[in-house]
Amino acid sequence: MVCTLSGVYIKTSMKRSITLSALLILTLPYLKCQENNIEILKADSLKKGIYLTFEEFQHNNPSCLVNFGIMDQGEIKNKIYNGSSVHNLYIQDTSKSFKIIDKEHWGICDGKNVYILYYRNYYQLSLDGKYCQFSETTSDIIAPTEMNFNFILNASDNKIKRFTKENLIAILKSENKELYDEFKDEKDKELMKYDYLFRLNKLLDKN
Repeated sequence: MVCTLSGVYIKTSMKRSITLSALLILTLPYLKCQENNIEILKADSLKKGIYLTFEEFQHNNPSCLVNFGIMDQGEIKNKIYNGSSVHNLYIQDTSKSFKIIDKEHWGICDGKNVYILYYRNYYQLSLDGKYCQFSETTSDIIAPTEMNFNFILNASDNKIKRFTKENLIAILKSENKELYDEFKDEKDKELMKYDYLFRLNKLLDKN
């Protein structure tokens, strides 16, 4: 009797495993299709506004459609958002007066460029493909020098990584074996990493 029950349990487990595997196989093409159809990457024009969520960015559909700008000495003078603090962004209310933005949001779009809000500052985001880039410039407190740090945003899942050759290797390994093998043999990986990310985006865009 125990053997029979054990056999039934094994068969049931196997059926469940087969069912889960089948669902996964059926779901993968859908997920891949979702990745390749990020609307903002294929849009002919960008909609001006404030993205309250990552999904609004993906769909090129900011829900906060208000006039906004960078406040300077009591007036909206500066429309250069790259590197600007969120504390300097003001939005216009119904009475036409400007007030500091108090909404949690993912980023902004001025109709020409997208700016991601990252650690309370806005940075211009490249829309090259699934893997977008942005750069953060910071000043060294000890020495009067500026340092640039480059980042990669995965436009399909909102994950951000430092743009290092190690992280690029991991991305290439998961996305394209041929590029991964080719990059491993590159002598100057640091110099060539931008070229490989560009090529990867082009290949993903075709699929």
